[in-house]
Amino acid sequence: MIIAFLSRVLRSFSLIRDSIRDGAELHRAMSLKHPGLMGSE
Repeated sequence: MIIAFLSRVLRSFSLIRDSIRDGAELHRAMSLKHPGLMGSE
């Protein structure tokens, strides 16, 4: 039971980490395409 809970937590954590990485890449691509739009000047 504890092992199943830990695996579920690890899986959701890796999903969150992947979405954060995708968001960072999207933010970088947008700031490259539209400099000044994201306030990265």
